[in-house]
Amino acid sequence: MNPRQLSTSGRTGGLTLVEVLIAVLVLSLGLVAMAGLHQLGLRNAHSSYYTSIAAAVALDLEERLWLAAGELDQGCLTGPQDVQPLIADLVERWSGTDPDRIGVPGLDVELVSVDSAALDPAAGRNYWTEVRVAVSWQDDRVDTDEVFPYTARVVCAPAPPVQEEEES
Repeated sequence: MNPRQLSTSGRTGGLTLVEVLIAVLVLSLGLVAMAGLHQLGLRNAHSSYYTSIAAAVALDLEERLWLAAGELDQGCLTGPQDVQPLIADLVERWSGTDPDRIGVPGLDVELVSVDSAALDPAAGRNYWTEVRVAVSWQDDRVDTDEVFPYTARVVCAPAPPVQEEEES
């Protein structure tokens, strides 16, 4: 029997260096893909968090609009001049750095439009003022600049009925 035949026929099944390198490469690609998915998940969770806060900011604005409409003599928001001061106060309050409050980095609330309908006192109808805003924020930690559009409808107070003067 040839000594060469004995050594090759009794060979044990082991891994070659090439097989080990291929396995390490496949494992590395899988880990890199998992890290990318983890980063994407964190970014989406962070975005969801700030979207929830933006919804709270928008709801706070709507409550301020309702309060302001009730305090106005005409009982209705008539235009940007009634809304802009409320937005400025809102942004100042929500973008503060007070540790006892939730702050939104780079918060901006842009007034898109104010559409108001004239009251019809003869018909006794209530109308509303529609205020559209865009709540946006900038967060450098996840390199995002997101916008949350919001539309608030504030019902106008009914105007007192017009009484005709009697002629004497």
